[in-house]
Amino acid sequence: MALTATATLPVREDILKSLKMSGHTVVVLTSFFRQNLRFNVKHSKTSASSYGKDFQELIGTYNASRNFRGKSQKILHEVEPESESSSYESLDDSASDDEDAISDKTKLAKSFVKENAEHELDQYPGVDDFDVSCGEFLESSRPESFAFPVQSAETSSSESLDQGPTIVYVPTRKGTVELANYLCKSGLKAAAYNAKMPRSHLRQVHEQFHSNALEVVVATIAFGMGIDKSNVRRIIHYGLPQSLEAYYQEAGRAGRDGKLSDCTLYCNFMRTPTLLPNKRSDEQTRAAYRMLRDCFHYALNTSTCRAKILVKYFGEEFGPDGCKMCDVCINGPPEMHDFKEEAVVFMNVLQAQAATEGMDYNSTDCYTSGRRNIGAVPDFRMAVSYIREKIPRFAMTDKIWWQGLARILEDVGYIQEAAEIPRVLIQHPELTRAGLNFLSSQPDEEGLYAYPDAATLLAISNPKSFSSSSEWGRGWADPEIRRQRLAGKTGRRKRKRGSRKQPAGFTTAKERLSAILSKSKRRK
Repeated sequence: MALTATATLPVREDILKSLKMSGHTVVVLTSFFRQNLRFNVKHSKTSASSYGKDFQELIGTYNASRNFRGKSQKILHEVEPESESSSYESLDDSASDDEDAISDKTKLAKSFVKENAEHELDQYPGVDDFDVSCGEFLESSRPESFAFPVQSAETSSSESLDQGPTIVYVPTRKGTVELANYLCKSGLKAAAYNAKMPRSHLRQVHEQFHSNALEVVVATIAFGMGIDKSNVRRIIHYGLPQSLEAYYQEAGRAGRDGKLSDCTLYCNFMRTPTLLPNKRSDEQTRAAYRMLRDCFHYALNTSTCRAKILVKYFGEEFGPDGCKMCDVCINGPPEMHDFKEEAVVFMNVLQAQAATEGMDYNSTDCYTSGRRNIGAVPDFRMAVSYIREKIPRFAMTDKIWWQGLARILEDVGYIQEAAEIPRVLIQHPELTRAGLNFLSSQPDEEGLYAYPDAATLLAISNPKSFSSSSEWGRGWADPEIRRQRLAGKTGRRKRKRGSRKQPAGFTTAKERLSAILSKSKRRK
C-alpha cells in the first residue's frame, strides 16, 4: 500500500511505476478541495521595505488579542545562560559560506545569527533542506489530532478567524531571520526556522510551536514534515513557491481542525520568478520551469476561482461554482478587454520577423515546439521593441503589458514557445496554424476578448514612458519618438553656469598650482 497527500496524475503514475505495482492496482482518491481554506494572492515586492505594509494586519491581530505592553518580544527565550539564544537583535550579512557551515552550539545570539543569516537559497526535494524532519522532534509529544476532522458545512468569506498560530514560508534562510526579527520588534512572539540552524534551536522551536508559546514561525520549506497541529490559522507564502504542489501541500497545514483558515500568497507580479539553484538534467529543468510557470499563472489569475484552479491541477473537476471565499470569487473578474488590435500587430511582427529569418510557416517542422536553432525564430524583446519604435501609438506601452498579451495568445493557441527548454515567460514566440488562420480571417473575426491578468492590470494602472535606459536610447532613432521627446523638453530654463575666476598674474597651470601650494604652506 502506498499513501500520499497531494499527487498529480503524472506523480501517481510514477509512484506505481517506481514501486512496480501492477496495472490492476486500485487507486483511491478523496477530494482535494478544502472548503475551510480561504485563498488570497497579493502583490508585493516581498522585501524588507514591504514588511510594514504586508504584515500590518497580522501584527495588529495578535497585538490586539492580548495585553500588549509595548515591549519587543524575543524570538526564543534563553533556557540557560550557556545555551544558544535566538533573540535576533542584529544581523550581519558579511558571513561567508565557510562560516555558515560552522556549527558551534555554544555561541550566543550574535554569533548564531552571523553564521546563519546567509544569502543561500533553501532547495527542494533531493537536497539537504530535509535533513531535519519535524517528526523526530515530536517523539515525546503526542500529536493534537490523528485523523483529519470533518469540515464544517458552510464558511463565510467575511467570517473572522479563531485564534491560532501562523506559519510564514519564505524562500531564503536569510529571509527567515530578517522577517522573524522584524515581527519580534513589532511585539509578536516569533521564531526563525531553517535547515542550517542548530538542531537544539530547531527542537526548541517545535516545542514552543506545539505548546502555543509561539505565535508565528518564519520558515523555509524545511519546516513542515511531520507537523500535525490542528489550530494553525494562517499560512503565508512570502514569495512564489516553486510549484503548485508545494504550495497546496504547505497551505494544507492550515485549518486541520476544520475551522476557517487563511492561505495568503505574496509575490511580485511585475518580476519573473526564477528557479532555485539545484542540479537538474534538461528534462528535470523543463519540468521545473513548467511547474513554476503554472504557479506564476495561478498568482496572476483574475477570473477563475483559486480553489478551482488548485483542485483541477490535481486532476479533480470542481464544478461550475467557485468556492465563494477566495479573492477572485469575492472581488469578481475585471472588465473584459478586446485585445484584437494589439494581437494582430504583434502577430504580424512575428510573421514578418519569421519571414526575414527564412522560416516557412507552411512547413510541418515549423510547428514542432522545442527547436534548437533559436536564431531562426523571432525574439519577444526584439518584437516588442520594434512595435514601440515603429508604431507611435504603442511607443509608451510597457513590456509587462505585452507579456500579458503573449500569455493570452498562448492560452488560446495562437503562439507557442520555440525554445528547447521553455521558461516562465515566453521568450521565442512563433505562430501556430491557429494563429495564422486568425491572421488570415481576422477581418471577419468579432474580437479577441479576454480578462487581463494581475500583471497587465498593474501595467495599465502604472504606465511607464520607457522600460529601460537601453530602450530609451533606441527610441531616439525613430523620428516620431524623437519629435515627441524633444517637444516635451520645450520650456525648460537653461541654467547659467558660473565662471570660475582664475588667480590674476598667472598664465600657466604650473604657475597657478605653485601659488596655491605656497599659500597653503604659509597657513601652516
